[in-house]
Amino acid sequence: MTNDRLSIGGAVVFWRLAKSTSRSQVDAGLRRLGLDQYTPEPRSPLACLRAALPDVYRAEKGHKQAVRPIKNGAGKGFAVVEEDPENAHAGDAWGTVRATAILQENGAVRLDPPSWEREEALKAGMAGAAEWLTAASVGNALVKLVEWCDGVALRPSGGVYWVRQDRLQEWEQIAEVFEQASAQKDREGNEQSPNAVYVMRVVADEQMVRAVGDALLSLAQPMSGGLPTEARRTRARSTSGNHWQCKDQ
Repeated sequence: MTNDRLSIGGAVVFWRLAKSTSRSQVDAGLRRLGLDQYTPEPRSPLACLRAALPDVYRAEKGHKQAVRPIKNGAGKGFAVVEEDPENAHAGDAWGTVRATAILQENGAVRLDPPSWEREEALKAGMAGAAEWLTAASVGNALVKLVEWCDGVALRPSGGVYWVRQDRLQEWEQIAEVFEQASAQKDREGNEQSPNAVYVMRVVADEQMVRAVGDALLSLAQPMSGGLPTEARRTRARSTSGNHWQCKDQ
């Protein structure tokens, strides 16, 4: 019989992310911590093109506009579509294509109708977009860094994590990097909510011990290929000792 006891102490962590985060600041901050391998990759040229198009082709007042993906023999790209859903009727075209932008193999963008000024604006916009990380890529990086801190997800879908006491200082340094790197304003210059990483130290009561213990057990089962049929695991909870106990018999 094995009898392993895990002391519980630490914090629940979760985050709310800004739309944009500076990749260069994240990389510099993680490099100082020796964790630059966790810096998210830059956005692809195609994603940067998608991000730059709304600024180059601004919607006219009172009109709705969308950027739709397209693909043809010349490459992948997007169509800037002016939509009029309020006046749509059966059989009507949903919208009018204002322009198409195709990303060619050499990295150049081909516009139809051609426009040298807009091509130059797109180049500048794509370069700017490459500097910023999306909330999705930042979230993925934070999940990997929680795992580096030996954190565990408290929900099957993630989003809320547990980091033990002896790794909290490292996690707080990581959180500071991402909070300081978030954009303070959106593309229109309006104030926006920055990255916020929350660290909630909580009392280690019976329910918290149960949540962390279940999360650890769910991680252990796939690695062991599932529990053998002859094994019986019981959880012993102590409200006074605050520990999680696993017994194999």
